[in-house]
Amino acid sequence: MPHSARVSIVVAVTLCFLLTARASASCSSSARGTNVASIAYGEDLLFQALDLYAPRHVRGEPIVVFVHGGGWIQGDKAQYKALGRAFADCGIAFAAVNYRLAPAARVVEQSRDIAEAIRWLRTAADAYGYAPRRLFLMGHSAGAELAAYTVTDDESLRMAGLGKRSIAGVIAMDGASYDPTLDAKQNAGNEPWFERLAFGANVAQWKRYDISRRLQGDEPPFLIVHGLLDQVVSAAQPRQLVSALRAAGDDVAYLQPRADHSSVVSDMMTMPDDPILSAIARFVRSGSLQSI
Repeated sequence: MPHSARVSIVVAVTLCFLLTARASASCSSSARGTNVASIAYGEDLLFQALDLYAPRHVRGEPIVVFVHGGGWIQGDKAQYKALGRAFADCGIAFAAVNYRLAPAARVVEQSRDIAEAIRWLRTAADAYGYAPRRLFLMGHSAGAELAAYTVTDDESLRMAGLGKRSIAGVIAMDGASYDPTLDAKQNAGNEPWFERLAFGANVAQWKRYDISRRLQGDEPPFLIVHGLLDQVVSAAQPRQLVSALRAAGDDVAYLQPRADHSSVVSDMMTMPDDPILSAIARFVRSGSLQSI
């Protein structure tokens, strides 16, 4: 895709989404029921575990691997049962992933957990019916940072026997600290304590976690979502990442729904015709940002 086309996707999608939600049918009639399984993908049966939601009577569907938020220190896959069923109702498999939490595990270790979960899910694809080559990585808040970090961390991927193209696309929602040094500048001397647990006490070393510095231009397509009413995470974070992805030559789309930090996800759980859910479903089914 020419660079000018990539730029137009970012601008046009953002503006159109602000003005009108693209009409779409409810997902609720797309699948007939959901098969649910809870599985350990690692030795830690609590934190290295996932819940898998697969639509019944469907094979070869894409799968969304979801990384929860919680400031890297809390959160659990069990909070997203309704989201798993919402995607299954769209005919899309969904895996909500747990990972070890800070301070026991920092971002690097958490990323390796996520990569290992992806490895397990690709290996198990035949047994559960979804398509391993149609695997999308999605995260919210700190989970969005972890999703972006994982797909740009060659070492985490290598250790799990993966590459960047093992992931068909990334959906990053209300992402926190894509560039933690930006947070450090905005809160100089008063950085959130949980960021120090996730990235380390030495703020000068946080630049190594800046996603923008890790881009090589061969990343899978990124769909970045940030609520206009989000008062938890600064919009400077997604704007900087969108600009960096464009500069690297990667495909990116940026959606700005009228939602806050929580409702951008909770609306997908409760509203079958939620425009963000519909946009993500189109992206995941087609594999193309142009479908949004």
